[in-house]
Amino acid sequence: MGNTGFITNYILQGNGAFQQGKFAVTTNAGTPYGPNFTGVDHTTGNGKWMMVNGATASNKTVWQQTIPVTPNSAYNFSVWLTNMGTQNDPQILIFINGSPVTGLITLPDGPNNWQQYSATWNAAGNTTATIRIVNNRLENSGNDFGIDDISFTNANPVLLLLV
Repeated sequence: MGNTGFITNYILQGNGAFQQGKFAVTTNAGTPYGPNFTGVDHTTGNGKWMMVNGATASNKTVWQQTIPVTPNSAYNFSVWLTNMGTQNDPQILIFINGSPVTGLITLPDGPNNWQQYSATWNAAGNTTATIRIVNNRLENSGNDFGIDDISFTNANPVLLLLV
């Protein structure tokens, strides 16, 4: 949906040199962000995705959204991630309601090497789920990555009785 519907501690990047702690929602990582950034979305090659130049300060939220959930229901979380470089590989942590739902994800080298990461989460007594993505790598060079197609769906099948 572009640059809407989520919270971030990163700053939206305009045209020009892409700096640490900034992000862009783009269809192409090249121009106008500079020669060090390449990549396209993982599905069609021309859709929007979030390009991130990793921050050098800790505990910065890259992406966060709160969603209503049904208590005692299971949910499937999924996100596609890519490393946009070959050094200081990004290390991603994903939390729901403050608890990690994945281990530390070190993204493999190379632009357009999209990988899907997923987890199942049980709402227990919760009525909302706050999903938060954080980059744990803080080096100044490298540490750049892409996010695409975040989804959070009810994992409980709906049983229809036909009579």
